[in-house]
Amino acid sequence: LVYARDGKILSSRLAVAESPIHYNSAARYKNDALGITVRDMTFELRRYFQRKADDPGLIVSKIEAGSKISVAGIKPFEYITHVNDQPVADAREFQSLIDQVEQELRLNVRQMTKGRVVQIRPEPAPATRSESAGP
Repeated sequence: LVYARDGKILSSRLAVAESPIHYNSAARYKNDALGITVRDMTFELRRYFQRKADDPGLIVSKIEAGSKISVAGIKPFEYITHVNDQPVADAREFQSLIDQVEQELRLNVRQMTKGRVVQIRPEPAPATRSESAGP
């Protein structure tokens, strides 16, 4: 950086670094079947919830009214630390773990110092009808 101060030309070396991700620009994942949208934890959220950078967790950003997640009692701004006993660090990992669920979904949910396990049974995939050609 070259700049003028008090009539003198000065220079300083600067390091350019990316700022922490803001909540609105954090990576997110929306699952329509469950009615939930989650986002990666940002620096501010980790600080607010007193979480370390390597602690698992992602924030619940939106719940659809009447959805399975809503009926299970999960609220926006709670955070999920584990899916079926597997730690989850970000939205991409959450999506991968959710896609593997066949029988029952267990989410470790926390709000500040209180935690609980929420169990949800996914609906079976709709049966595919095969049409057969006539004789």
